[in-house]
Amino acid sequence: MICGTFEYTGVSNATILENLKALGERHGDIWVRMPIVPGLNDSDVDIRAAAEFAASLRGVRQVCLLSYHGTARAKYRRLGQVYRPGDLAPPTRQRMEQLADGIRALGLHVVIDG
Repeated sequence: MICGTFEYTGVSNATILENLKALGERHGDIWVRMPIVPGLNDSDVDIRAAAEFAASLRGVRQVCLLSYHGTARAKYRRLGQVYRPGDLAPPTRQRMEQLADGIRALGLHVVIDG
């Protein structure tokens, strides 16, 4: 789902999407950076919706797919806080390539972990 209220943020991303649309009208070199979190936004449907939105914007030149990683886990532990994603594994390189291929099919340039 591209727009709505999300469990992890607690707010809608409608303002972000509207700002990106406005930026696309005024700027010709936008790089959209998409963190890919397994089980949260890595389904074919989610990626297709995000890619179609990005492709609809004039100024988007590149999509960067960013693999989820658990680097913050140790920081949360040091701070005595619960790391909500738990032991979530990063997406495989093969899965990232599959997602990138789907986005490329819409005519967008894609970089993985760039």
